Amino acid sequence: MTRRFGRRPASAGLGAIDRDEQGTALLEFALVLPFFVLTIVSMVDVGMALFVRAQVQTAAQAGVNYAAIDGFSTAGISAAATNATSTAVTVATPTSYYACDTSGTLTTVNSGTTCSSGITAAKYASVTVSAHYTPILTVVWSSLTGSSATNLSYTLVGPTS
Repeated sequence: MTRRFGRRPASAGLGAIDRDEQGTALLEFALVLPFFVLTIVSMVDVGMALFVRAQVQTAAQAGVNYAAIDGFSTAGISAAATNATSTAVTVATPTSYYACDTSGTLTTVNSGTTCSSGITAAKYASVTVSAHYTPILTVVWSSLTGSSATNLSYTLVGPTS
């Protein structure tokens, strides 16, 4: 009798076990699939949150750029920040103030004050922009942040004319 390579005949003793393994790949796939889907959806969710955060930062930057180029105007800054992105953002009332830059730290002073460096205090604009984000997986998000949705906000300060 010639021996063939591959499956052993059923009379070999362990052949019955070989025949029972036909559905194991499907069973393993069914066990792993929920974790795989959860991982993919979580990655998409985090990506969407990062996208909204980037849009909020872009809007704040547009508001500060407007103040630097066109001067401080509450309506102009708000319009520039709102129109800078396709994401619905909320612009808090921009503020302006005079400050001295002391080693990278702004110290608020009165208009016309001479700073310790000998220069006159500069005028700065502060723009705060926020956007509401509701995640896909609210259960996972709320376990991490304590809330099922969140407001992503960003404040940027820059010189104005």
